[in-house]
Amino acid sequence: MDNVAALIGTKASEKHLELLFDIESGLPRDLCGDPLRMGQIIINYSNNAVKFTDDGQIVIRVRKEQEIDDDLIVRFEVQDTGIGLTKEQQGKLFQSFQQADTSTTRKFGGTGLGLAISKNLAELMGGKVGVESEKGKGSTFWFTVRLGVGQVKEKIFNIEPDLRNRRALVVDDNSQARQIISEMLASMTFRIDEVASGEEAIELIQKVDKEDPYDIVFIDWRMPDGIDGTETWRRIHALDLSPKPKPVMVTAYGRAEVIEEAHQAGIDITLVKPVNPSQLLDASLRALRGEVGKALSDEQERSVTEGLDLSSIKGARILVVEDNELNQQVARELLGDAGFRVDIAENGLIGVEMVGAHAYDLVLMDMQMPVMDGIQATLEIRGDERFGALPIVAMTANAMAGDRERCIQAGMNDHVAKPINPEALFKALIEWVPAKEYKLVESTDRQDALPEPKPDIDLSAVEGLDTKSGLRNVAGNREFYERLLKQFMTGSEARTVQTVREQIETDRAGAERTAHSLKGVAGTLGATELQARAQVLESAIHDVLGIEEPLEAVEEELIRLIDSLRKLYPEEELDVSEDVAVIQAEIPSELGVALEKQKSVWEELSQTLSINDIEDYANQMKVLGNKYEYIPLVQWAEKLAEQTSSFDLDQMAETLVEYSDFLAAKNI
Repeated sequence: MDNVAALIGTKASEKHLELLFDIESGLPRDLCGDPLRMGQIIINYSNNAVKFTDDGQIVIRVRKEQEIDDDLIVRFEVQDTGIGLTKEQQGKLFQSFQQADTSTTRKFGGTGLGLAISKNLAELMGGKVGVESEKGKGSTFWFTVRLGVGQVKEKIFNIEPDLRNRRALVVDDNSQARQIISEMLASMTFRIDEVASGEEAIELIQKVDKEDPYDIVFIDWRMPDGIDGTETWRRIHALDLSPKPKPVMVTAYGRAEVIEEAHQAGIDITLVKPVNPSQLLDASLRALRGEVGKALSDEQERSVTEGLDLSSIKGARILVVEDNELNQQVARELLGDAGFRVDIAENGLIGVEMVGAHAYDLVLMDMQMPVMDGIQATLEIRGDERFGALPIVAMTANAMAGDRERCIQAGMNDHVAKPINPEALFKALIEWVPAKEYKLVESTDRQDALPEPKPDIDLSAVEGLDTKSGLRNVAGNREFYERLLKQFMTGSEARTVQTVREQIETDRAGAERTAHSLKGVAGTLGATELQARAQVLESAIHDVLGIEEPLEAVEEELIRLIDSLRKLYPEEELDVSEDVAVIQAEIPSELGVALEKQKSVWEELSQTLSINDIEDYANQMKVLGNKYEYIPLVQWAEKLAEQTSSFDLDQMAETLVEYSDFLAAKNI
């Protein structure tokens, strides 16, 4: 269904149509069938619905129709509010090369062949097809399939806060959209009220404030007959309420300007229709936790682990699988200072190898990484019976569809949200690290490549930085926080816009990872405005929308933040480049000999550009770089490996030229 949303959502949005998913809550999650064939039929039906509908909505509905032995007959429907069909026209459908009315071929295009193919596909899956329609009132195209029910064991997440009996208000002028959202919330144990306008919402919120106030309000963005969603929230926020409900914007129009408008109104969480249960649950939890832009009090900052007993798990060995260097440092610092032994893996593939080579007590697994993502890495680990009981905790900043279910199905035990809240992280460790007597360690060595921070620096002078939030994320360690700010100022995040422009045409997934990484780093530092803009960019890339506007917004905020940091640390850029120059000058002699032996292989690869051979070579170079602790070689090898995974021959050639220049500079 995620693919359907991505492919059809943009087309529907362009015609100002709402696309809604209405999926029966009682359906088993682990149904077994042919997703490719089912997707083909749904997309064909949906494309036709968009084509023949000029106003209103399209609802994709999934229902259990019948149980047969251990299988289910499941019915899929695509309902539109379009031109509709007469009885005569309906009788001509689902026949090869037939369309209900040849005049519609001229107006809308198409021959009707897609419906005949859909009929064949459904029958191959043990199902049927059909249509219910009335001229001028829309159509419902349906098909059924016979699906097996899998035996996947349920994994359990610890969900905080408790959603039971929380009160929610759904504000939407579309009655079907209200009903769908409300039914999903009801399945999550919310108490729900519905209203059809912003004015009604304001009146009801005021009415119940003193007795039983709302915890959360879901507001549709576009409500033509009254005030829109952003204005509704502005008026609610201006009310004297205690406490105020948490807002979530829901919109059928996932354009960057809509998300930015919501953010400017004080709504940091936006859901783009069609909304599924996973997205709705994730948004609800994030809103009620107050994760976006929330800062701890000074007292809380000083004592993030107060009341948490880590004594029975201190000394445990933890593997952090994370590709972003800044996030690696945060994890190493937090865990090391708390008395844990910490190893880092730069991607899922390395993580799998390290799990096989060392005895870990827990794995913290990032979701989005190059080479191998967290889901695939977890599946690989769980595929080895030796690691069936190894606790794996996901780390994700994602609110994308299906993330929670994918974590569960892959075999993860729990998840913590990014930016990492130290208290939430330590609670997860207490829950999952086996309690026993570990060999204690004092702390993890800190990376002191950058200069020591000045104690009298006024961080409040940095525009766009919520220092309270940033310090909260590093357990109040100001010295470390300033080192992270300096690294951010001169690191790869500063080149995000250029990187995305280079990736977007040939490696869209890589571009999405780049935006996702910036969002996570910005959240860790407390750069809340940059975090929000990076989220808009990530969503635009993911949903195959225009990226120029959100990219410019990210660039504007990056420039503002980095310029402000440079005023605070004017010497930093020079110092960092000097450090790099020193590192590069001190190449170990043993490494030079090893590279000399590999030179002929590299020269051949530069001519042939064989993907598989270059990938092997990059992995060999990374091993050498790690062996001799020569970071530039490791970074070069990682970049080359990522380019091979995206089949980017031009970039590979450029990277090989860089390596040639490097060898020449070292007289190799």
